Amino acid sequence: MRLYIAEKASLARAIADALADKYSSRVQSGENCYKVGGDVVAYCSGHILREFEPDEYNPAWKQWNMAHLPMIPAEFKLSPDRTKAGLIKTIKEQVGLATDVVHAGDADREGQAIVDNVLQYIRCKKPVQRIWMKELNVQGIQRAMGIMKPNSAYANLFDAARARTEADWGIGMNGTRAYSIVFGEKTGLRGKEGVLHIGRVTTPTLGLVVARDLEIENFVPKDYFTLKIESQHLNGTFWAGWQPPAGSAFLDDEGRPKDKKAVEAVAAKVRGKPGKITALKTEPKRQVAPLPFTLSDLQKTANKFGLSPATTLAVAQSLYEKYKLTSYPRTDCPYLEEAQHKEAKDRLSAAHKNLSTLPGGWPFAGKPDFKIKSRAWDDKKLGAHSGIIPLAQQVDLRTLSPHEQLVYRLVVRNFLAQFYPAYEYESTVAGVEVEKEQFKATSKVEKVEGWRVLFRAAGVKDEDEDDDGPLPPMKQGDPTTTIKAEVKDEKTKPPARFDGGSLVDAMKNAHKFVTDPEVKKRLKDTEGIGTEATRANIIEQLVKRGYIDEIKQGKKGHYVSTDKGRLTIRVLPTEITKPDLTAWFEGQLEKIVEGTLTIETFRGSLHRFETKLIADAKSGKVAANMPTLAQCAPKVMPKGAGGAAGGRTYAKKAVGAGKSSGSKGSAPKTAASAKGSVSAGSKACPDCAKPMRLRTRGSDSKQFWGCTGYPECRHAENA
Repeated sequence: MRLYIAEKASLARAIADALADKYSSRVQSGENCYKVGGDVVAYCSGHILREFEPDEYNPAWKQWNMAHLPMIPAEFKLSPDRTKAGLIKTIKEQVGLATDVVHAGDADREGQAIVDNVLQYIRCKKPVQRIWMKELNVQGIQRAMGIMKPNSAYANLFDAARARTEADWGIGMNGTRAYSIVFGEKTGLRGKEGVLHIGRVTTPTLGLVVARDLEIENFVPKDYFTLKIESQHLNGTFWAGWQPPAGSAFLDDEGRPKDKKAVEAVAAKVRGKPGKITALKTEPKRQVAPLPFTLSDLQKTANKFGLSPATTLAVAQSLYEKYKLTSYPRTDCPYLEEAQHKEAKDRLSAAHKNLSTLPGGWPFAGKPDFKIKSRAWDDKKLGAHSGIIPLAQQVDLRTLSPHEQLVYRLVVRNFLAQFYPAYEYESTVAGVEVEKEQFKATSKVEKVEGWRVLFRAAGVKDEDEDDDGPLPPMKQGDPTTTIKAEVKDEKTKPPARFDGGSLVDAMKNAHKFVTDPEVKKRLKDTEGIGTEATRANIIEQLVKRGYIDEIKQGKKGHYVSTDKGRLTIRVLPTEITKPDLTAWFEGQLEKIVEGTLTIETFRGSLHRFETKLIADAKSGKVAANMPTLAQCAPKVMPKGAGGAAGGRTYAKKAVGAGKSSGSKGSAPKTAASAKGSVSAGSKACPDCAKPMRLRTRGSDSKQFWGCTGYPECRHAENA
């Protein structure tokens, strides 16, 4: 008898159905398993073994005592989840009866660990094979059954999963206890209010949100000015923008004119004056279709329709697991197997029938050309997974939720685009000289709509089609006359608050938030913060624990750090709150998978870091750098900052902060009101000795002293 061990019951049923089709047999239900043609499919329910609590290693570790830190178990252990004991019992019994075992966990790091941990716990001695399923329809599972490998081929993946678990436990348990103890001693806060949750991935993610919020709220807008002229050519009129001479005294650091009088003088000089076309360049350009989705790209796109990263992941998992409509969703690879190209027609035929069951029918214009083989089909660029694409499975989509219908339509759209021609256009740049001043006009003329027909909503202009409008036929040397010269007042704008899509993207591309060139280069080659499979859950965990809030505005929303979140980042050392460390750990985990780093070597690095983390806390250095609550209050809890943006307040009584002026769902204050006015002062910062400035909060007109060394130094005092 062959025993399949699936990660969850729904996956077990899909395998059983594939076996039934293969054997022309019926599926029989057993206790926590399915039986088909002499084979058995048992299942877990996610992780059915839990990590040991500290006091299970050592009873003394139950108390939060600095003397017991760091807690480094001699051997990391797991214990059965009492609520899932029946599943372990069934698996152990069936392993005893089986001739061989098939590991059927999800095709990722955690899926490997869920089943391998159970096999290790019950001391399975039977031969074990691994089935790697990317599609859960009958054909996809049967295809995977034909190419199974020994489970030993995935030993490195299991080691990486174990290393990730041990790192999260060690840093989380030791860091949370150590810094909560120091924080409690410094502030007098005890119980839940005194706990600073430290996580290898959650803390730097929170750090990104807090840094962005503070950047917005301390942003000072700067004025700059633009000049455009309307030129009369023999064949028509067109607009062109002024190109101020580089190095001019009236330009700011970004090359923008900051002196309105200087710009107005140029406008007066060229208005009504003759000019000529000094340069003209027209070149054909083309854009190929976007690739099939990775999970993070799907989350970013779905977020534009109001779906949070966690919702998108849940929906994509449902389409894969429940309906068998799409392929494995937790993928970081957008490329496809070349051999699957011939299956595209059947996949899109099924998708056409599925979408035709909805009101309005098939939503896409044009027809696919299956002779086209886009850049997506490339075996050399495949990883463990491939892009998310539709399966040749027919389902009445009226039985799906609106979110499921939306995500399915997005997946079909990107796959369909692989069989449409490239988008082609002509790009023209014209140079105009008037009174020795240089102007530039750009134009874009579409030639072949191609795949863009699938992405365009009626009447909606593409984001990248912003130009100076159509240019009349012209040639170099043609004369012009300036009939209008318009000066426009502009202001610099702060960055946008993180929404679900941009936060996932920031976590994935953590190197963009690092200034050290060497660290930036190293991080660019790693996963960033978290993985495709975990980023949504990291964000949700921060929301549930009250470190960030999701502020909804209609269908869309954004994240804002709460006072609790800001306080946490304020008191923790930089090395824990920045993305450098966690991205480095992800890089180490990748090396374990690749076989270039052993788990033993990784553990050595982890234990050295844990020891240093605790040594810093014990030395008094952390306490010396950690502010008191009175020092934190004006920095993290001014009205008009965290509270005004809709975030929750933290430890109000201890800090003396008033009730949050905003509620969940309220719109954020503007950057100007959050920043307030600034006046010069002669007070020196006690932390860094730099000058302090007297600032006025925009929300309540109260004044406080803020360090001019911000954001490196965040010292502030009530005035």
